[in-house]
Formats: sequence, C-alpha cells, structure tokens
Amino acid sequence: MRFVAEGIEEEYVEAAEHPDRTLTLTFEQAADVEGGYGMRLTATNPFARAVRFNVLTLEPSGRSQYGPINCGVPAHGSRQQKWLFPVWQAVIAKLTFVSDESVAACAP
Repeated sequence: MRFVAEGIEEEYVEAAEHPDRTLTLTFEQAADVEGGYGMRLTATNPFARAVRFNVLTLEPSGRSQYGPINCGVPAHGSRQQKWLFPVWQAVIAKLTFVSDESVAACAP
C-alpha cells in the first residue's frame, strides 16, 4: 500500500519505489502460527523514528476487533503481531510516529 499524506490515498503496489521511505506490511496465514490456522502481520519500518498504529481485524465469522498493535515498530526495525485464528482482513489506521522509548520496553 502507498499512503499519500493528508488525503490518505492508499494504493496496492507490487514493489516499493522508495524502500528507504516505505513502511512495509506483510499479512499472511502462517504455517508456524497455531498449526497454520493463525495469522501474522509483519511491519518493517525504514524510518529514523518508531511508529505505532491501530488495526481493525475482520474475521470470517463477521466479528471485528479494533485497537493498537501490542507494541510499536522500532526505528529501522520490524515487529510482528499474531492472531491465533483466521483473519479475513486487517485495516491499518492512525499511523503515527512515536518516541523510541515508548517501544523499547516491548519484547520483539
């Protein structure tokens, strides 16, 4: 996805034009999460500041959940969020830069 500031236009892209300034998100049903039943969201942050965001998840049952990821994504690092059940869709919202200290206490 590519987000344009202020107007927040998003667009799916196969490859980042500018990887040095592109937050990369990978969402997959992973064989190593709950026996292939669970989901994993991996966020990779190329920026010099940590980022935090909320996730809206939609399950096949119709149930939805909304809230912040467990930990922010450190500067020049990555973080994973796992769900032990299938998630049909994950929507990212309220992406913001935060202090490095606010995510330093979280375990990877």
